[in-house]
Amino acid sequence: QSPVGTVFVSKSTGTFFVESLKDTNRNELGFVDYETVYGIEGVGLANVVANAMDVEGRGSPKQLRTVITFDDGSSWTPLRPPSTDSDGKRIGCNPSEEDCSLHLHSVTTPHNFGRVFSSPAPGLVMGVGSIGSSLRDYADSDTFFSTDGGVHWKMVLRNAYKYEFGDSGCIIVAVNDEEPVDEVQYS
Repeated sequence: QSPVGTVFVSKSTGTFFVESLKDTNRNELGFVDYETVYGIEGVGLANVVANAMDVEGRGSPKQLRTVITFDDGSSWTPLRPPSTDSDGKRIGCNPSEEDCSLHLHSVTTPHNFGRVFSSPAPGLVMGVGSIGSSLRDYADSDTFFSTDGGVHWKMVLRNAYKYEFGDSGCIIVAVNDEEPVDEVQYS
């Protein structure tokens, strides 16, 4: 029933586990914000609770940060944000600073069902999130896309969008998830 958990990894036989990532975000149903990137070995995304002690001890609101692994959980790093927004304007933060990284909503956010980030095309990853020191509310988020398994990100749409990959990534359909709409966008 803890709002914070730990990710463990094992060797291929599943007989020996080691701690990979502490303070992972989980909800009351036991869902954990962790997902491997489809078709790319060793790449995974997770949300950690930056203020885990305050959340568990005092019931403080969670401050979530997204991290990525490229080596099957041996090391984790923040997501590097894009340098420009969807209109091509510079994003006003320095990615080398701790308070400037990309954070994505995951399975504990009720807007998403099934695989949240990955498409059936290896390397294509999409998510709704925000840039800063921690993840902002869903309504204050934008939509981001990566074509190289999460190494580089691009803001593709202002606002939070529901999206779906079709034909193994040949088409992406998106619809605004923040306001009533009468159109669907595709790429």
